[in-house]
This record gives sequence, C-alpha cells and structure tokens, in this order.
Amino acid sequence: MNQISDKKRYNMDLTEIFCAIDDYCTQQKINWNGRILSSGGSKKEP
Repeated sequence: MNQISDKKRYNMDLTEIFCAIDDYCTQQKINWNGRILSSGGSKKEP
C-alpha cells in the first residue's frame, strides 16, 4: 500500500477512539463486578 492509503486506513477520529476505550472500560467493569458477585468477595475495584 502507498503511504496515503495507509493513513486513511488507520485514521480514526479522536471521538471514535474515546468511545471505543469507554465502551471497553464499561464492559470490563461489568465483567469485574460480575466476577466479584459470583465469588462472594469484596467489591473493591482494581
């Protein structure tokens, strides 16, 4: 690929990046809380 198409391929808007990270963190928090509830441990987050 040439340099211009590489830039287009990997060019993400800052808002898209933020939303992707936020979605990931939200899902991880749900998973973390689910594991704690199922194990009966304390609810202290990492």
